[in-house]
Amino acid sequence: MGLTSRLFLLHQSDGLYRLPSTKCEQMLRDPTSHRFARFAGSRVRMADVVVELCNRQAIRVVRTRVDGPSRKRKQIRSRMSLLD
Repeated sequence: MGLTSRLFLLHQSDGLYRLPSTKCEQMLRDPTSHRFARFAGSRVRMADVVVELCNRQAIRVVRTRVDGPSRKRKQIRSRMSLLD
């Protein structure tokens, strides 16, 4: 068993996308070379989720931190509960 952190992006159209940590690091180091065309010109919210793993499989969401209005936070937390 162990814990891992996973990043998710929530598009305006309510699409939920997992952001691999390597892609996030690349975007932070060199944002002009590492972009997501899908999100160009739009507002994107982010969720940081700590997940408990057993045999490399997600078994439980331990903590969720979401940016943005509280209404959106509740919607995202509800989607994250599907990982349980």
